[in-house]
Amino acid sequence: MSHTLPNLLQRTHEVRGDHVFYRFGNGLVIKTEIFNKPDKLRILGLGSPQGSLMNHLLNFPEVDQHSGQFFGTNPHQSLRP
Repeated sequence: MSHTLPNLLQRTHEVRGDHVFYRFGNGLVIKTEIFNKPDKLRILGLGSPQGSLMNHLLNFPEVDQHSGQFFGTNPHQSLRP
């Protein structure tokens, strides 16, 4: 049986010139650069894989709570406000 998780990210984005600002329901803002910018060192945007991972962590906070795997070495750092 397939189970779809609720989307807790509440993600929106705004393009300003060469930059894209992703805003999330918890107040997090991530600044990236446009996809087709001709710079090999550009900051890549957030796509579906990253959004799925972030949404999964919000839906299962107990996984994020005890893990420093995705957000550095601080086990108390979280996507939650």
